[in-house]
Amino acid sequence: MKKLSKIFVLLFTFFVITNAVLATNADSDVLTSGDIVNNVKAGFNFEASENVKLDEDIEGSNLVFGNNVTVNNVIKGVNLLFGNNLTYGGVSEYAAIFGNVVRINGEIINDGAIFGNMVVFDKTSSSNRDIIIFGNNVTLSGTFNRTVRVYASSLEVKDATINGNIKITADDIEVDSDSSILSTFEYNDDADFKNNNKDLIIKTYEREKNEIETSDIVVNYFITIASSILLLLVLLIAFPKIFDNFDNKCLKNDVIIKNIGIGLVSLILIPIVCLILIISSIGSYLGILLAILFVLFIMLSFLVADYTVGRLITNKLIKKDISKYLSGVIGIIIMFILKLIPFIGGIIIFISLIYGIGSIINIILKSRK
Repeated sequence: MKKLSKIFVLLFTFFVITNAVLATNADSDVLTSGDIVNNVKAGFNFEASENVKLDEDIEGSNLVFGNNVTVNNVIKGVNLLFGNNLTYGGVSEYAAIFGNVVRINGEIINDGAIFGNMVVFDKTSSSNRDIIIFGNNVTLSGTFNRTVRVYASSLEVKDATINGNIKITADDIEVDSDSSILSTFEYNDDADFKNNNKDLIIKTYEREKNEIETSDIVVNYFITIASSILLLLVLLIAFPKIFDNFDNKCLKNDVIIKNIGIGLVSLILIPIVCLILIISSIGSYLGILLAILFVLFIMLSFLVADYTVGRLITNKLIKKDISKYLSGVIGIIIMFILKLIPFIGGIIIFISLIYGIGSIINIILKSRK
């Protein structure tokens, strides 16, 4: 855990120094974060706090995290916004907006994607190209100049101008008489549709009904278990020395708790390190590589946890050294059954995740010695 902390501090320092050097390099033609040209911030911008308000135009892309986020500036690049209560009143070339309550009264010049619980497009909002919207309750006003795709529980089209096609997947849909939709209005035929607009060109489609029989569920469970067993057997054959690390010393309580701690810290720190590297000037490729490796660790973490449980059970009950393959199969089956238990299964999945990540990192650190 100390090594992970040192690595994080080193990478963070590297990121700060790199950007500081680039920002003070007067001879460079590259616009970096923090440069101000005619009251416009140049380069990549990053903001993260409880309350974020952006009024200064940015000559580049933008990334924001906050509880209350208000955007009123011009972003000449990609605008990535994450917030609980989020109001977008600016102008962006491209926008991806994620929030609980999202209100749009600005302009998206090119394409956009909106994700939220409640999503409201005001009358002053506009989208010039394709836009996709995922929400629980969605209200569309304003102007949409090309294709609109909506996935929602309920959708209200109110005083909107849509100059392209609109395709909707929703349970409840309502269109007022003042909206102007020049092309096809397409929606799923099982929706509760209230239409007050006589000029709509309506087209319906049949939504796929997910009718899963008990036999299908059993087959899916069997395929999941079989896939896990096959992957573990391949790993045991290809990398047998890795699993040799799970000897009796590694199965002690203190080592297991240590691996859980390492995994928990890694689950928090590694994504932050990846983000720092990706937005740094010369560490972006390293950040992408680290992110890919971390995703791989997550995928393998559950197999590592299952194998450990199998070893613990066979050591305690059978009390003799048996095949690694049999231990792995026993662990996978038992853990699969435990994960099906409501609430308890979720806890087991989380502990398996952080334990597996911690064990993999611990093995890597040991191999460096």
